[in-house]
Amino acid sequence: MRWILRSTARYVSRSATLQERALTIQLGVRNRNQKGSSPHNCTRLAPGAVGVIKINLRKIPWVLDRPLELVGMQDYPAAFEGGSFNVRKTASLHIFLYAPETPTHFAILRAEVDKVPLTFLKADTFLPFVDRFGQFIHDDWPGKIHDEAELQQAKEREAAWLAANAEGPTKNRNAWGGWTAGPQLKATGHFRTEKIDGMWWLVDPVGRLFFSHGVDCVTVTYGGDAMTPITHRENYFAWLPEKGAPLKRFTPKTPLQAASTRTKALSRLSILPAQTCCVNMARLGLTSMPIWRTAAFAPGDRLPWAVGPTPGFPANVARPTL
Repeated sequence: MRWILRSTARYVSRSATLQERALTIQLGVRNRNQKGSSPHNCTRLAPGAVGVIKINLRKIPWVLDRPLELVGMQDYPAAFEGGSFNVRKTASLHIFLYAPETPTHFAILRAEVDKVPLTFLKADTFLPFVDRFGQFIHDDWPGKIHDEAELQQAKEREAAWLAANAEGPTKNRNAWGGWTAGPQLKATGHFRTEKIDGMWWLVDPVGRLFFSHGVDCVTVTYGGDAMTPITHRENYFAWLPEKGAPLKRFTPKTPLQAASTRTKALSRLSILPAQTCCVNMARLGLTSMPIWRTAAFAPGDRLPWAVGPTPGFPANVARPTL
């Protein structure tokens, strides 16, 4: 069985001399002689509120019948007592606040454990476990792609949804994503912060309140190499392009080949996914582009985008052209 721990907490009070604010309560579970990562979660509570912190003591619902070494993976189906956390060696619960600013009081009302079934897999037949579409082979779920026809259908459904939602879900927004129905503040020509009615806000360059809502690491590749390296992992995959096949150039073996692939192939191919990505992010209601992204994903024509203080990238925010 897979165990799920639930802890119910109540935010009692905070220092009476300061304004009441929300509180984030953390819960972690530790093994004896813990070396790797351990299950943890948190809940954020308003003063007087009651919340539940829920933790899966096994990160994934699959268990192998014997140990199997899989290199280069952060997590994977392991033997029952394998993996980064061994349920049978659970030793302690850690309940804490991260960097509290003032004296704070909260109560743990109760702790409960639920059982959830596990799926056992045979290590002898586990490999390969990634199908030709990059999906887990040993399970099925709604939306899983089984052939090229389903992939094309999924693409068409997505295109139809995006076309029907071209304006995005957020209303009363300007080109920066600022809230046009909110107060008009001083326009400074750049993003800034201002405290309004005791609450700090981001303010866009034309003086409207701004809520930054985005995703990180928008990229075709990361760290100069393929997102999914295959060297020494070839047996993980049910299918890989054969030598000489058109798609073979997207499976580099070494960092040097990866650099060459990025220079020759991605320079030609990145602009289309970049344009599509930025348009679709706006349609999904996102309002900003992160720092960590491929350079092509910074057209600045649909979303404000940040670049950080890294070599070759001065810290600023680009201006949309809408």
